[in-house]
Amino acid sequence: MGDSNGDNWFYTGITYLIPKSEPTKGSDFRPITCMSNLYKLTTKCVIQVLQLIVEKRGLLSENQLGIVRKVQGAKEQALLNIAIFSTIRINFILLGWMLKKLLTQPIIITLLV
Repeated sequence: MGDSNGDNWFYTGITYLIPKSEPTKGSDFRPITCMSNLYKLTTKCVIQVLQLIVEKRGLLSENQLGIVRKVQGAKEQALLNIAIFSTIRINFILLGWMLKKLLTQPIIITLLV
């Protein structure tokens, strides 16, 4: 805040090192930087305007979803994939169990004469 430039406070944040587990080296920490609320508000407004311009002019292909509004981020998409695949896995396990039951039990056929 006492810099000769005067504007550096806007881009300055406090970084905390959060340990991932028992830290033994530098890569065992996850850095989290806390920025000022004014910085967060300003960047949010700039991003909103840029998103509108990009959408209006069609500047992104369908494969580039980084700035597109109302699109899930990578974290949400990964969690959704995990949920879907775990459901599919459970269904396959149940299907395998039912087939095993059907194939190991004797089949009784009654013929109507």
